[in-house]
Amino acid sequence: MRLRKNIILLALLVAGFAGDVFGAPKSDLPAVINTGTNQYTDKSEYNITNTTISGSSTIVRIKGNLIVNGTLTVTGATLLVEGDLRIKNGGVVNVEEGAIVMVTGVVESNGHANLSNDSNFAALGGLTGSNNFNLNVADNSMGNECNTYLPGAGYADREVLTLITNELTEILESANIDVPDALVSISPLPIELTYFVARQTSDGVKFEWQTASEKDNDYFTIEYSTDALNFSELATESGAGTSTEIINYEYNHSTNATGVMYYRLRQTDYDGQTECSDIVALSLAEHQAANVSNIDIKVYPNPATDYVQINGDGIVSVEFVNASGRVLSAAGQQASYSISNLPQGINYVIVHTTQGNAIRQFIKH
Repeated sequence: MRLRKNIILLALLVAGFAGDVFGAPKSDLPAVINTGTNQYTDKSEYNITNTTISGSSTIVRIKGNLIVNGTLTVTGATLLVEGDLRIKNGGVVNVEEGAIVMVTGVVESNGHANLSNDSNFAALGGLTGSNNFNLNVADNSMGNECNTYLPGAGYADREVLTLITNELTEILESANIDVPDALVSISPLPIELTYFVARQTSDGVKFEWQTASEKDNDYFTIEYSTDALNFSELATESGAGTSTEIINYEYNHSTNATGVMYYRLRQTDYDGQTECSDIVALSLAEHQAANVSNIDIKVYPNPATDYVQINGDGIVSVEFVNASGRVLSAAGQQASYSISNLPQGINYVIVHTTQGNAIRQFIKH
């Protein structure tokens, strides 16, 4: 009888040992992390089976590779992985509303990643080993942007990377966490100027510009010149200080001037340092009809890869321009337009119609 009990006990011990050896690795992180700053820096690799990180003030820093064998969910919190993110055995990573996930290495995946609206996800090294990788990125149909930077998966916009990096840097600095060198090298600019354009209206010139983010931005100055060399102040507009939101600005200038005028936008920090945009040239014609901003013009597909179609009534010609208003290509009215020569990321097209002009934004992948 005693021998039988010993055999049963031995069998149970062997079964437990086999479970540890052949089953899923034990998780190095707790199942729930929902408060404070949590740093894991003493190992080269950290395994996760099922972990949820939540809370707007929660920060998790992992100095090493992160291996996900089950489900990792980040909601409203910040996760910094100073290494690779490896999703194995059909594992799942959920990046939900308000979350920031930054990976300084690569993403190696044999699983799934779900990125929700109002989330931020970036991997500096991009995606590799994606034989069975399923990436679901929320669309922007409700205006809630999902900021994604993942080269190798079709998301390689450096402006998006800078936006995420700027926000993450502020969070780390406020928590007295050293910013990794890999992020410091992504130089945050005082502002991310999406575009600056000038167009003639019925009674003068209308200036429009947009920023994707601002850091210690005091004010803007619109400057003008007749020779593109000597500039004078035209007007000033207050900046937003520090912001990670898209902000639109406009200024209307009444003038009867004719001929070619040159404009630029100067940005001034709180400490007095300034930077200027590229110069925009505008030919002011006497009695030119006003541009109409509410003309029904549609550009699709958006995002696009090789071609776009532009639909609307009375289209005469189009001009594809960069953020500073510089013309990159132009064409008359046609069924579709090649965008092969345009850079990846945000681009603009000025559509000249019989009713006036309209500007539309689109993204090239």
